[in-house]
Amino acid sequence: MQRVSGNNNWFDRQYISMQLRNLSIPQTAEVLQMGLPTRLTYKSLVDSYSKVLPEDAIRFWKLFGGSKENIFTKALFYAFRLDPSTYKTGLTMVFFKSGDLAKLDEVLK
Repeated sequence: MQRVSGNNNWFDRQYISMQLRNLSIPQTAEVLQMGLPTRLTYKSLVDSYSKVLPEDAIRFWKLFGGSKENIFTKALFYAFRLDPSTYKTGLTMVFFKSGDLAKLDEVLK
């Protein structure tokens, strides 16, 4: 981008705002401001924790949850009474407060 002679505006604010929104920067800033720096995809949680759960639980999830990874994750948190204030769910990821993912690991071991 070149600076127009006599114009003190280096950036097109509307264009940059649109780019930031498209990159989900405002949502990322909100999550970090809330103190939720650890983030994992639903898929990675399913891959990690489906191995330690009973086969019946996995079968019911596939039958009733339609194999949706976000449903598995929310059911897992509910079943193990993970405090909802320690995480936030997004479209494709779960965000945790520092150290709270370790609590989930502890419960499942």
